[in-house]
Amino acid sequence: MTHVSSCFSVESHMLSCQKLSNVKACRIVNCHIAFECFMSYRYNFSINLEYFRSFACGAAAAEIARAFCMEAAMVGRELRSNWAGLEFARKAIGQCLPQRDLDWDVESKSGNPVRSSQVRCLMERIRSMEKVKAGDVAVLPMDAPAAYDVGDDSTARPHSPPVEADGGATSQALLRKMHARNVQFFHLVQTMDSTIRTLSKSVQQMKRLLEIHNLQIRNEIQTGANGLEDGVVPSLSITMDHHSTTASLVSRLKEEEAGVTEALQHLTNEEDIASQPVSMDAVSVRLGPDGYCTFYNEIGKAMDLPEGFELPTCDLVDAWSVWLRGFPNHKFRMPKTATTDEEQETLVDAPIKPLRDMKLGSIPLTLKKKYKDGWRPILQSMVTDVAHMLEGVPPAEMDDSFINATFNAAMEALIHKAPALFEGKNERNKSWKVATWSRKIREQQLGSKGAQRRSLGDTAQAKEDEDVAMVEQL
Repeated sequence: MTHVSSCFSVESHMLSCQKLSNVKACRIVNCHIAFECFMSYRYNFSINLEYFRSFACGAAAAEIARAFCMEAAMVGRELRSNWAGLEFARKAIGQCLPQRDLDWDVESKSGNPVRSSQVRCLMERIRSMEKVKAGDVAVLPMDAPAAYDVGDDSTARPHSPPVEADGGATSQALLRKMHARNVQFFHLVQTMDSTIRTLSKSVQQMKRLLEIHNLQIRNEIQTGANGLEDGVVPSLSITMDHHSTTASLVSRLKEEEAGVTEALQHLTNEEDIASQPVSMDAVSVRLGPDGYCTFYNEIGKAMDLPEGFELPTCDLVDAWSVWLRGFPNHKFRMPKTATTDEEQETLVDAPIKPLRDMKLGSIPLTLKKKYKDGWRPILQSMVTDVAHMLEGVPPAEMDDSFINATFNAAMEALIHKAPALFEGKNERNKSWKVATWSRKIREQQLGSKGAQRRSLGDTAQAKEDEDVAMVEQL
């Protein structure tokens, strides 16, 4: 309750400054909105706006704004000092920060004006800490939750509704993460470069040895052949000496070649080979350690879907199953090669990963538009509403009952989020395919964003005109 007492000290300060008449309109706007936000959200305290506006002054506005700023920064500082305290972090996120921009009510000016993009950044860092605790991923301390949302020296702008993200803070966090990833990638590339150089030297050494050995062998063969052509029959001692010399030469050649071969195998054996995915075919498909296949096109580019694959035209519930589980029973037709004795192409098990884990760059060009416009919009929107149900559940453990439960929960959330999709002509949505759902949700999102911007702009302008008129009357 320390903040409450500080705010009442601010009120007493306002009473002492009520005789000041040169009050600017912008200060009054900043002052009463900051005080409203701070007291109504944190302590559910009702404020007499007429009383407050009558005694507002510039000094009080600055003090209130700073108190509100420090209150918002408290959560960030606690997260920084206890970045491993996941229970506290989740509690802080749930109680002190908003999950959506809609937590701010423009008309009643209630809620928290901290931007939801900052909250999402904090939530991502909290999830990374949970992965560290579970032992799945190693994350550096620099990726821990930090108090970058609102600092003590930040400029408070409580009169601005949280429509856009704070570009400066988000950019700094993104740059730090990109820097850490680039350093790791640089070390990986450096190690690969060193290994490739060593392998190249060993290959060149092997090549030179083979050339020298072949030259010596050819000379030895030529010498024996010349003796036979001349009709000279060597004595037994000469024959034994020649055989001994040849045997020692062959033994030395084998030892030298074995040494180079061992050096080459050392570069790719043991842990290196164990860490590589098992190759079913060197050109077309490879099975990864996660149990899903990577497919290679004609130019050798790795893809998540094979060339010629077709995404089915299906209902939303079937698309939901594929989005979460992929195609675990997919069969891949192996092309006939010169190294096989089979006359026909063979089918092999080639599981395809869940579509929600795929990147757009790893999808064949013929499927990109259908994936991006016909599948992703609606399914990605549904996944965000049931992320807590999907967290920690591997695709192999998602049975039909789990798929139905998550689908029903996602549809209930979709009804509240986009009710227009279930009203009027859209009541026939049970016959829609996944592409129709994606088109409808994109139209709904574009329309709601435009209306929200216009509504926020009109409300803010009307409020500003009202405050300016009140100042002129004073």
